[in-house]
Amino acid sequence: MNTFKSLCDVSFALVITLTGCSTYKPVQLHQESLNNEYSYYKTHPYLYSGDVVKYTLKDGRHETITVQSTTPQGIIISSEHLIPYNQIVAIERRDLSTVKTVAFVGASSAVAFIAFMGIMTGALFAALLGV
Repeated sequence: MNTFKSLCDVSFALVITLTGCSTYKPVQLHQESLNNEYSYYKTHPYLYSGDVVKYTLKDGRHETITVQSTTPQGIIISSEHLIPYNQIVAIERRDLSTVKTVAFVGASSAVAFIAFMGIMTGALFAALLGV
C-alpha cells in the first residue's frame, strides 16, 4: 500500500510539473517601409488567428492574449481593439514544447509500467501464498 501511495505522489508531481507541454518563444518585429511613404511591420515567426501571445508595451503594461487577426500595423484582439506593433517592446508566442511533451509521455509510461509491475507482483505473491 505504501508503494501505491508513492506512485500516486510521483504521478501527481509529474502532472503538476509537466502539464501544458508548451513554452513561450520570442517573436521578432521588423519595421519595413514602402517608398518611404508607408511603413508596416513583419513578424517572425508569423502570428496567426488563435495564437496565444504575451506582450509588453512601452508603458510597461503586459498581458497574455489570443490573436483574433493581424494587420500590417498591429494585432487585433477583439472587434474594437488593436495593439499597435510600434507600442510593443517584447512579444512571445506560445508553442508546443516537444521536450516537455516527450518527457511527459516517457515519465507517464514509466509510472504506468512500474504500477503495472507492482500490481502483477502483488497478484503473484497473493497467488503463491494462497490468499
